[in-house]
Amino acid sequence: MSRMFSLRLFLILLLLIPPISFHGATASSTQTFQAYQITIKGVRPPSTGISPYFIITVKPHWRANGSYPGEYRLLYLAYSSYYNITNWTLRYVNITNLPGVTHKLGNVTLPWPTNRFDVFAYHNDPVLHWWAENNTTYDYFLNMGVPVVVKYKPSNFQLIGRVEGEYVVFRGFNTTFKVPVEELLKYYPRHFLNDLGGILYFDVVDIWNATNASFITYHRKCFIIYPLRLSYWETNGRVYVGVNFSEGVELKVNQSIPILLYLNNETLKPIVDVLGLITPQGDPLRNLPNPIIATISQTWITPTPAHEIFSEFFDDDRYPRYVSLFYSVVSNGSSAVLVVTMKEPGWIPYHYSYLVVNGVPKFFNLSPTWRNTSKPWCWHCEYKFGVWKGHYELLWESSYNKGVYVLNGTCWRLVSESPKGFHASNGSVARGVVEGSYMVFRFNGTTLRIPLRELEEYYPPRVWEWQLIAAKDGNGYLILPAVWFYYGNYYYAGGSSFGVVWGPGDFLLPVDNSSGVYALYYVNGTLRPAFDLLRLMGPQGDWMRNLPGFRVLPNQYFNSSVTFGVCSAGTQTQAERTNTSTRTVGRTTTPTSTGTKEKSICGPGFMVLLAVVGLLAERTRKRG
Repeated sequence: MSRMFSLRLFLILLLLIPPISFHGATASSTQTFQAYQITIKGVRPPSTGISPYFIITVKPHWRANGSYPGEYRLLYLAYSSYYNITNWTLRYVNITNLPGVTHKLGNVTLPWPTNRFDVFAYHNDPVLHWWAENNTTYDYFLNMGVPVVVKYKPSNFQLIGRVEGEYVVFRGFNTTFKVPVEELLKYYPRHFLNDLGGILYFDVVDIWNATNASFITYHRKCFIIYPLRLSYWETNGRVYVGVNFSEGVELKVNQSIPILLYLNNETLKPIVDVLGLITPQGDPLRNLPNPIIATISQTWITPTPAHEIFSEFFDDDRYPRYVSLFYSVVSNGSSAVLVVTMKEPGWIPYHYSYLVVNGVPKFFNLSPTWRNTSKPWCWHCEYKFGVWKGHYELLWESSYNKGVYVLNGTCWRLVSESPKGFHASNGSVARGVVEGSYMVFRFNGTTLRIPLRELEEYYPPRVWEWQLIAAKDGNGYLILPAVWFYYGNYYYAGGSSFGVVWGPGDFLLPVDNSSGVYALYYVNGTLRPAFDLLRLMGPQGDWMRNLPGFRVLPNQYFNSSVTFGVCSAGTQTQAERTNTSTRTVGRTTTPTSTGTKEKSICGPGFMVLLAVVGLLAERTRKRG
């Protein structure tokens, strides 16, 4: 009778215990595991004011030294109080909303994601590298959740501690910290001391001083210490911690293995218990709640489309930090003319033209064709290039300057006062089409096939969506984007600034001084970058990546320009009379010429021949 009563009482009490839930799952879902191997990685780019992240990787075992189904990772953000650097808080970063999320760990389903991920830095900006369920990878700027296309580079920002006499000495990145062993033994078992890591945090804050009625600037610094690896297991109702399962110490209910704050080379302060962080629910062996999620709201990483970032992050009414760019091209087969259209928000577009020969651009000076003497030359005036019978055509559409010109090989000839004389042909230009694993460009009588794997190195399809165009240029082909795109200046607190491109896809493409948006040159089966299109965006060059001291970077292609004068009245070349094609390259402002000059029948050799014929005729008459 007493046994039946005790059983009923136990069942009633069991029903009255509230579950500790996380996304609808209880802590009991992880209690099939009796042991956990744990590693901690601190990530903090070495720049002022950037908060560190902690990646906790957990490999659960069904029993100590037994089999395990795999591993999962959890991400936490650590940050200090603005007014007191001794007050630190961790926040759980929820990654459930990322693409291709999976909750599988072998044949076990967990309430939280089990995908692999890592955190690295792009110019001191933290980036999340994410493996989706199908093993496709994505990258996100962590402070905004925006998808980006950057090269994943595993980073290590940790200082490693080793016992040296009475101190644990942390070394790395030209930095050394010494922490007394006797102080660390208050928080860690002795065999932990040769497996400790640490990251350095520093910032600069301005705090208002009411007494002096002014701001005081504080340069603050602290060091965060944590175990790099540990094992945690249960045996016969008791729990143990150690570096591995072979050696451990018993852990009481009120004991912890903390992340420590080391301040002013003298004070150690616990921040949070590591064992409470190994599941989003908390400590599974002692059934303790996660100290972070139980008290602090989570940070959700939700992918934000690139177009939302540009409208919110870059579009400042007083000073928008982006421009829109478009590159059009025509080709006569021997060379190509590239026209850059650059538009700042709220302004009319500007146009800059370049003559490209064998992948080398030079500024194409059109000022001789400007006939309006009452109005100055303007960069924003509208014009178009075309090709007709191997010659370049130029159509001025500005209300200040109208007319159609044809470049006959040595000068511009005015052929029409109205647009009717303009043929609007792009010449030897083709838009690319994806066919299988190749991009195919079809010209008249020629088909160009380039492997996608070679093109995507310079034009990631997530950014450009394979919208490319090719133009015949001398011995090869010039390849560039065929769409408008946006180009802005990005900066993050404490990090360096760099350029960011938003193309037709909803991914951002960061560009620094060692990269860019390249026009490619394809010749003899080889694809190579020819020049950075962003450096052609204006006479000042690429001033977006030179912020905040912008407009000081010169455009090197303006230094050597190509200029053709206007033909005198009645000037007509033999090519125009016979309607044959002329290879048009042009002359530069330097004494050397980059092109093939037309040959005239009345050259010096022909005059010598006439003189010789005359002398022979005179001698024949004398003999007669």
